[in-house]
Formats: sequence, structure tokens, C-alpha cells
Amino acid sequence: VPIDSLRKVGFDHSAEEIHLYMQLWRYSGYLMGVDSEVLPTSEREARRLMDMIASTEAEPDDDSRRLTRALFAAGRTPPEGQRRAPEKVVKVGQGMIRGILGDDLADQLDVPDHRYKRAFPIVRSLVRRTEAVTSALPAALRAAGRERAVAAGRDYWAMLTRGSREPFGFAPPERLLGIAGEVVRSIPRKVSPLASAMRSK
Repeated sequence: VPIDSLRKVGFDHSAEEIHLYMQLWRYSGYLMGVDSEVLPTSEREARRLMDMIASTEAEPDDDSRRLTRALFAAGRTPPEGQRRAPEKVVKVGQGMIRGILGDDLADQLDVPDHRYKRAFPIVRSLVRRTEAVTSALPAALRAAGRERAVAAGRDYWAMLTRGSREPFGFAPPERLLGIAGEVVRSIPRKVSPLASAMRSK
């Protein structure tokens, strides 16, 4: 799903990039305790699982719509000192989601239909042009760009984990669960070996 969504936005992935992404997705699922039988090892296997799920799942229900609304509501909580930007960011995100999912599924999930959906074709055009320019660059420049992207990702992860006294868990936010906080806190939370290793460093 993420790979298809990125393709719809205009990103172009090599076979190697897709393979590496699938391995990262598989390892992330392993750390969260997902059964290995539903962790695909390749894009072909992932599509087979997607087709099987699509053939058996029902249309979005009220719980699906409540979760969608909760996700959008979470994005409206601005950081200190930022009061106007979050609402516009949420609306642009809604427009992008509608463009990726299509109107039928977006309507079933109660994704708002407003003028910000026009952002999707604009963003897609910009991404495609950027991808075309990037692919035309010499291999050395592309490699340097990838190295910078990896370094930025590592810096971002270090920022998230810096100063954390407790290892990260994978439980969903309480407000998305829609149940009492006391119940959520009573559920044992798994801690990944990766998080524990990061904490010990």
C-alpha cells in the first residue's frame, strides 16, 4: 500500500529500492510481533496478500470512519506557538488522501471533499518533474543525495530517541483507541530489541 501510494504521488522506485523497503517493512513487523506468515518477503508476495485481503474484507464501517476522524483530529493539535498552520496542513493531507484513495473509498471513510484536493495533481506533477531531473543526474550525485537522505533519517531518529528515559513501545495512542486511559495503561506493552539497544547506547 505505501509503495502504491508513493507511485500515485509520482515517485519512481527501482527494483532494489522496493526490495529494501519490503525487508524494512518485514523487519518492522517482526519487531512489533506480527506473525511471519503475513510478513511478505517481496512485492509479488505482498500483492498476493493484498488481493486476498481485498477479496474478503467488507466496506469501511463506523469504526473505520471514527478512526479516520480521530487521525485528522490528532493533526489539528498544534505545537506551542503554531495556531494557524495545523488546520491547513490537515486539509492538504485530506486532499492528498482523497487523491490517493479515490473518491469512492474516500467518501466511504468520510474524508472531507473540499478544494484542497486540487493539491494532489499539483504535488504529483512536481514530484514527477523532480524524479525526472534526479534520474538524469550522474550516478555520483544520485549516490550523494541518497547518503544525505540516510544521514537525515538517522539524525531524525536520534532526535526522537535523545534523552528518552524509557524505551519506545508500539501501543496506539489512547485517544485513537477510544477507550479509557486506565484500560490502556493496564495492557502490557511490547518493547522491541532495537529500542532497547538504542536505549543502552
